[in-house]
Amino acid sequence: MAELPRFPNPDEDAVGERASTTGRPRWVAVVGIGVAVGLVVLVVVLHLTGVIGPGSH
Repeated sequence: MAELPRFPNPDEDAVGERASTTGRPRWVAVVGIGVAVGLVVLVVVLHLTGVIGPGSH
């Protein structure tokens, strides 16, 4: 059985060629921020139009 090389080949294992597999994708954060902003806008619009307000409790 052939022995494996002691150190990896620097050409095959270059830094920066592979994407990081840790953390969540950027689109998840963007969608989350978009949903939060959308909810705030919805509440403001509903308050301004009088659909919800102090008397609706």
